[in-house]
Amino acid sequence: MANIEQQIQELNADIDEVKKLLGQATRLRVKQFLEVQQRRLETDFIALKEKQEQQNVAATAAAEKKPTAPVVASTNRSYTKEITVYGR
Repeated sequence: MANIEQQIQELNADIDEVKKLLGQATRLRVKQFLEVQQRRLETDFIALKEKQEQQNVAATAAAEKKPTAPVVASTNRSYTKEITVYGR
């Protein structure tokens, strides 16, 4: 989970830096490129946040789930019957 948090922090830092560069850019094509990159990074950021929330919900649900009795596997039983009558 720490890995996702680290990725979120890195993406947040990348978004901030792209915003700074966008403010400094003067050429139209460069601004458009930076805007596209900013949107892509924000989309990745949102996806990681959702993934983190899902993991938190799953961890909470697993912690709240009551332990159940272990299931005992049934043993295979083979029966033998002695044949006493052989054809008529």
